[in-house]
Amino acid sequence: SYAQENAVVRLVKNGEMGPGHPFVLLHNNDLKLENMPSKAQQRLRTLYVGLAQNVCVPDEVSDKVDIFDLAGGVTFDDVLPVLPDYNFHYAVRPPRMRNAEIYKPFLKGFVAGACKSNIVVHRETDDAEYFLGPDYPYLIDDINPEGIRHTLLQAEYDFGGPDWLASLDVMAQISERVAPRAIAAKFWELVRLARAI
Repeated sequence: SYAQENAVVRLVKNGEMGPGHPFVLLHNNDLKLENMPSKAQQRLRTLYVGLAQNVCVPDEVSDKVDIFDLAGGVTFDDVLPVLPDYNFHYAVRPPRMRNAEIYKPFLKGFVAGACKSNIVVHRETDDAEYFLGPDYPYLIDDINPEGIRHTLLQAEYDFGGPDWLASLDVMAQISERVAPRAIAAKFWELVRLARAI
């Protein structure tokens, strides 16, 4: 992740890591998501796929988000057939621990892009603003029930309109950046760098 790259640069500069320069090789998407079909939807349909312990869904919006808990006996393969039935991916995590040197790739965003869907996510999520841009309309600044509810209502209002479609263009660009050919090209760039050392 680019968040991890920034951390490595900082740690090297502070003498907390050995010398060197980080090289970012983005996490790939599951190949099963390649050429994911999409269905024309008449309304906003929101889902969360992942561990239920890693998501923050206030009671005020629980009726708006279908949760597929991968810790509850559901597998990603089980969810694949229903992904085209949704157009908005929910990725609001509980607040992160401060000062923890843990950085994650923006996988929820990569999956949403492959599914031709928009995403709702906290602005401070690793790499979210980097990939989505600071003006992406479904970035949440504060993890609180009212802020989350407001953003979901905004998405419902925007659905199918110009802001929604412009945001889908952003998601398509993300999908291109983690497509197999893009990952392969970056990997070969890494190999060329390693050979040159």
